[in-house]
Amino acid sequence: RPEIVTWLFILLLLFILDKYFWFNKNNLYLLPLILLLWVNMHGIFILGLLIIAVYLISIFIEKKLLDKKLIFWFSISILAVFINPYFIDGAMFPFYLFTRLQKDNIFRQNITELQSPWELAEKFGPEIYLFFIVALISFILIFITFRRRSFHQFALLAAFFYISYSSFRNIPLFIIYAVYIIAICLSDLMSSESGKKFYDKFIKYEKIT
Repeated sequence: RPEIVTWLFILLLLFILDKYFWFNKNNLYLLPLILLLWVNMHGIFILGLLIIAVYLISIFIEKKLLDKKLIFWFSISILAVFINPYFIDGAMFPFYLFTRLQKDNIFRQNITELQSPWELAEKFGPEIYLFFIVALISFILIFITFRRRSFHQFALLAAFFYISYSSFRNIPLFIIYAVYIIAICLSDLMSSESGKKFYDKFIKYEKIT
């Protein structure tokens, strides 16, 4: 399905921006190229601009500076979304899609995948509860490790949860970021003193058994 390219582009953006945020590795010139491809391949490219904007805010909050490099490539990325066959109409298309998620919209009322997963819990089996479990675990872990988390991690987890809450078809978008956050949080917990003690005890128990 077309949204598979959106999953790929989200992962690429997160990889590039995390490398820049944590290690100052500058591959920001790739951002406009990703948005250019994205706007011509799938309609929710607006998520790409949202992700960049959140990282920009996060840098300002944590490093107390306006990152001119990221601002420049963010501006170029905004211009890149206008390079499509429909120009302004194409760039504004995500806002048109958003209207279909409103409760009084006829498409949302009659198309299952546009409805909220909270409304569909009784219609689906284990897969819908797996979404709830992943959401719960991700929020618990990000709360436990909140001292090690950055603004963009809180903001993006909340944003992706909101869009998955709004529409069943957006669940994979949340799962992608939630699994990423879960992995980071577990890594931080295992590298902590208490985590190392637990791991050592587990190893000793495993040897005994």
